[in-house]
Amino acid sequence: MKAQVGDPRRGHLLPALAVALAILFTSNVATVSGDSYDYKSPPPPSPSSPPPYVYKSPPPPSPSPTPPPYVYKSPPPPSPSPPPPYKYVSPPPPEKSPPLPYVYKSPPPPSPSPPPPYHYASPPPPKKSPPPPYYYESPPPPSKSPPPYSYKSPPPPHYNEPVVKVVGQVYCYKCYDWKDTVDSHMKKLFEGATVKVTCMAGSKAFVAYGETKSYGEYSVVVEGFPYSKYGAEACKAELDAAPKGSPCNIATELNKGAELKVESKSHEEVVLMAKPLAFAPEKPFKECNKLTPPYYYKSPPPPTKSPPPPYHYMSPPPPENSPPPPYPYTSPPPPEKSPPPPYIYKSPPPPSPSPPPPYVYKSPPPPMKSPPPPYVYMSPPPPSPSPPPPYVYKSPPPPMKSPPPPPKYY
Repeated sequence: MKAQVGDPRRGHLLPALAVALAILFTSNVATVSGDSYDYKSPPPPSPSSPPPYVYKSPPPPSPSPTPPPYVYKSPPPPSPSPPPPYKYVSPPPPEKSPPLPYVYKSPPPPSPSPPPPYHYASPPPPKKSPPPPYYYESPPPPSKSPPPYSYKSPPPPHYNEPVVKVVGQVYCYKCYDWKDTVDSHMKKLFEGATVKVTCMAGSKAFVAYGETKSYGEYSVVVEGFPYSKYGAEACKAELDAAPKGSPCNIATELNKGAELKVESKSHEEVVLMAKPLAFAPEKPFKECNKLTPPYYYKSPPPPTKSPPPPYHYMSPPPPENSPPPPYPYTSPPPPEKSPPPPYIYKSPPPPSPSPPPPYVYKSPPPPMKSPPPPYVYMSPPPPSPSPPPPYVYKSPPPPMKSPPPPPKYY
């Protein structure tokens, strides 16, 4: 059998195989007879070649509710590297083939060259490592513990300055005597007159105006005036203007600048009452001449001689001789003989016949028939279909994605 051109390994093995076949042939010539020669290829090596190494990746971790942080570790390469694939090369046939019907043909070498030896390379780690498992951490306790609660009563209510309201009346004297105001008469309540109220807070003036309503009454509110500091003495009411077209249009001096009196007072409002004010015409009305003026009593003048001054009592002078000094009391001396000792009581002797012993009560014997035993309650049997088992709540599995970290407290 000729070696194929292009296989250098078979060329090197041919001389050795020829020598081996020659020795086998010369040793077996005597035994060769008319029997046909059956060639038997040598058995394959006893330790069969191991199967090719197939890498099996480790099983994925079982899903746990809280998996540990993932740390990738590549599996180690196999300790004994796999041997190269076994290539069986059959021995060449003898140079002079015996008359054998069997013609051995060795299998041709594989047309594609054998693959290189297998080298295990661990898979690369994942590009992005999985996030660590979420562990909830409770916020730390406050650095400073809160102080114990101590009740503080609310401060007393603070009241603002009360509103000042000035009230009063305005008249119109139809028959006003400018020479003798006492003889003035025939007055009526004046509607539509304007009144001016001025309250002085130091150098600052608080001015307000008001108009009389029916029955000649007015009510003027002075806002912002610090009444608690200056009081009613700082306010005054005066006439400002008469109604348009009225002949009673001249302000009189009646109660002008009179002191205002406190009518009512609270935390919200202070009402001050003014004395009546009056307007008068320049000339009295016509009906004033027909009426006689009212009579006013005039008291007689005081006597020429003033009465004596009031009597003042003068206590008498003290006596010339001073009174004797107070008498000091001196207690008498104790008696010469000491008083008898205190009395000690001695109880009488017991009576000669001793008293009977104390009475001891003996309870009566129990009844012949014992009382019935106490009643024991027997609960009814349970229902034949047993009630369903108690409901046990199972919380849902944790989310696939871990929740965001808790907020930070500063």
